[in-house]
Amino acid sequence: MSNPIEQFNMVDGVWCKQMHFVNANDIMPGHLHTHNHLTLLAAGRLKVTVAGVSSEYTAPHMIFIHKDHIHELEALEANTVAYCVHAVRDDSTGDIIDEIIVPDGITLEPMTKVVNTL
Repeated sequence: MSNPIEQFNMVDGVWCKQMHFVNANDIMPGHLHTHNHLTLLAAGRLKVTVAGVSSEYTAPHMIFIHKDHIHELEALEANTVAYCVHAVRDDSTGDIIDEIIVPDGITLEPMTKVVNTL
């Protein structure tokens, strides 16, 4: 059991974090947020546990994550992929873009923070 492989990007105030659960039973440990958001289950199956109550989902599916509630995500099969998507309330950070998502021929704005999460 291990944590998922994470990749994140933020563009125009929208945060998107990809979580790739390579193995069944990989877990994103319990955590909470100060804002509501969506988790988009793109592939596989996922168990979401909130306050000791578990729900199971099969892709494709959108999952509502309520603010201030500790939640844990567990893959129920290998190669499960989910995305957390939410607005960023403090827009002073600017764009954060992983260089591997930028197609050839695109020039990024000078203030863009370019990262490599792999």
